[in-house]
Amino acid sequence: MNYHAKRKLIQHSMYIVLAMIVCSVMCLTIVAFVSAHRSQNKQNPPLTNDPPAVNGNNDTPKPPEHEDSNDTNKPSEDNPDQSTGSEDEPSYVLPADGYVLKGFSIDLPVWSLTMEDYRAHTGIDVSAACGSAVYAMTGGVITDISEDPLMGMSITIVQNDSNTALYQNLALDLPEGIAEGVTVTAGQIIAAVGDTAMIEQCETDHLHLELFSPTGDRINPETMLDFSKVPGVDSGNE
Repeated sequence: MNYHAKRKLIQHSMYIVLAMIVCSVMCLTIVAFVSAHRSQNKQNPPLTNDPPAVNGNNDTPKPPEHEDSNDTNKPSEDNPDQSTGSEDEPSYVLPADGYVLKGFSIDLPVWSLTMEDYRAHTGIDVSAACGSAVYAMTGGVITDISEDPLMGMSITIVQNDSNTALYQNLALDLPEGIAEGVTVTAGQIIAAVGDTAMIEQCETDHLHLELFSPTGDRINPETMLDFSKVPGVDSGNE
């Protein structure tokens, strides 16, 4: 075999090797894309209009029998904690049917069962079983629905009083009609209690609620809500 024949054979071999490499890279890219797509679908299941399930079974939270959730100035028999108010003074409803499990404490660190350390608690934890209803504490507009990496499923509502309420540790499935830009009324069901907050996994089932002033300062939600009629009230910290 002469020099030119050998060179031609080597070139053909190189082309074949390069083609095989390109095909291998394309196959690996397709496999990685399909795997990532399937993984994303498993981690973020599509929301449905079905009521949120409790701990993976078919039990669903029983909606409270509010006679008229659209009337924010009229107390409900099923939610006696709803205060009366006028057009200039918005009414407030307890965000969940439970007592304060862990109170607001930003100046004095409190013990975290999950993280096993002392840290500030920037909101309140309201005791409530997973799957139980979460209510808008007053009327407002939903400005954000997202999954916080530490506090789980979260809903932000800019209230009619200009304060901003942040509801966290919610179930992933939301009631029909709850979306960003939607206006809600006091006592309206906006979500269900979940167990999505990674840094509060060891605590008793609860809703985590934070409140901010128009300037961004943190507010103790208990200054706006009356838990005095709730059995087992404990405004202290675990």
